[in-house]
Amino acid sequence: MSGRAALKWAGLLAAASLLLSGRFDFHEAGGQYARQGYLSSLYFLWLVIPTSYFLTLELSGRRGLARAACAVTFAVTSLPLHWLRLDRFRRVTTLFDADSVVPRLAWFPQNSQSGAPHERWLLLALVLGFAAVAWLCTRETGRWRRLWPWVALLALLALQTGLHTSMRSPYTYTPHFESPNKWYHGYLLPNGKAAVNADAIFFTSLEDHFNAIPRPIHPLLIRRSFIEYLSAPFSYFWNPYYVYLIFNPLLWLAAVACTYAYALELFGGQLEARLAAALAASGSGFIYYVAQPTSYLAGFAGVIFVFYLYERFLVRKGDPPRVGRALIYGALLGLLAATYDLFPFFAALLVYGWLRRVSVRDTAIAIAFGLAIPAGFVALQFQILHVPRDQTNAVVLWHTGAHLLHHLGHTSLVGAIELGEGLTAGFWQSLVFAFTLVAALLAAAGLFCADRGQRARIGTLLLPAFFTVGYLYLGGAEWGRVALADLPRFSYVAYPAIYLGAALALARLGAALRAPLGRRLAGLIPWAVVGLIFLLHNVDVLGYPALNYHFYWPTGVSCDPYAKPACSDLPSSF
Repeated sequence: MSGRAALKWAGLLAAASLLLSGRFDFHEAGGQYARQGYLSSLYFLWLVIPTSYFLTLELSGRRGLARAACAVTFAVTSLPLHWLRLDRFRRVTTLFDADSVVPRLAWFPQNSQSGAPHERWLLLALVLGFAAVAWLCTRETGRWRRLWPWVALLALLALQTGLHTSMRSPYTYTPHFESPNKWYHGYLLPNGKAAVNADAIFFTSLEDHFNAIPRPIHPLLIRRSFIEYLSAPFSYFWNPYYVYLIFNPLLWLAAVACTYAYALELFGGQLEARLAAALAASGSGFIYYVAQPTSYLAGFAGVIFVFYLYERFLVRKGDPPRVGRALIYGALLGLLAATYDLFPFFAALLVYGWLRRVSVRDTAIAIAFGLAIPAGFVALQFQILHVPRDQTNAVVLWHTGAHLLHHLGHTSLVGAIELGEGLTAGFWQSLVFAFTLVAALLAAAGLFCADRGQRARIGTLLLPAFFTVGYLYLGGAEWGRVALADLPRFSYVAYPAIYLGAALALARLGAALRAPLGRRLAGLIPWAVVGLIFLLHNVDVLGYPALNYHFYWPTGVSCDPYAKPACSDLPSSF
């Protein structure tokens, strides 16, 4: 970067910093909350504005579009709401208790009411708005035909979102099936509307933090609050329930697009890429969290972003030079790590970089920068802003690590083999639950169909999930009476590997059936399997929630995972 360009960026960020100060009323509540909101927002602002430019430039190759994206980001992140007297419209999020109304499950077709007023119109507006923007951006180039499938795909994601809102959201209804008469949810609207899991308060509270709402926050998950920083300017005016009905389907669509692009580069064929994208578009993990105001879906989307952006910035050559691209990727990686805990991915990236023949120096620079960003944000909160600490989750992870080291240091060869057997069996069990068996079996078949290079890359994409489960398993961490390593949702970060392997297997299956069935019928078989997976992941809304329940818990339905003694139908723990 030239000195002139650096001065331009410094001036832009200085202007944004000044304008951002106008978002907060520093006289309110003695200025404590305004100071916390300003400095917390400023930390991410300095990263988001330049990365929005370089990311758009890399993906589109158009400087004009990159400047437009940067301008929009500048406006959204630095709009001086207080100076403009828009803070009179600032809203305060309230999570109404579950017992404010008598909770009832809402399965189709007996109960076809929406979970909140106007939510279906909002999802329709999302699709139409996306279509309008796509048309406006392509009307002069004639590329509309290339974009309309993505509009149709967003419509499919919006449909699944609309099916799984409020009391039909798996994350809302799962606690009810842990044991009879149990509920663990709240409502973001009065009169029993907009039901969400009760843990949503830990996330909406972070939006309050960035919006300087003068009340104490829940800092349990403050280390991964980047998505709440992005949503806060919108939740400032609108209920987060509606905000995330827009955010989550768009993030899901971005994950599907990255899956498609990655598969296209890996396999070189449109069929495999389309099948992988279709599988991601009906992914159980995305469905589970899509209608929740939490960072979980963003965390899942970030999984494929990590590897796809690595390919774009470090594997491919381009401008700026390699070290600059490593820093840009590191900034993106750090923002993703501030969305969800990505520690297993840092180790996997070292293997992935070696496999893709990227220099260790460049990968190390990116990882170091990626680690520094969330660490710096946490230091800002606790060391400078003196936000109260809640280390509940961190303590569990530290104790797990200490137990793991002790365990490994006192294990014999036979014990190590037993541990390996248990870990392998348990990891497969988690994959079966997380991917509803079918996709997991197809992925295993796909590994046999892949060539050596494809197999190595798909296997590397499995590593973050394997590292996560291995850490929890060897560390003996528990949640209730269930081993944390047993929870299938922790294995869902393997979805790029699973969907890529399954797509390859389905494509090969269709090719193998051409001779006996004919080209047309054989071509329909892979899509029929994808349709089956789609139905399995969405059948819960008809009153069959067991498969989605098992995405979260390996225990049987109504077998309380917190109770003792264990139910007889609890799968054997590893």
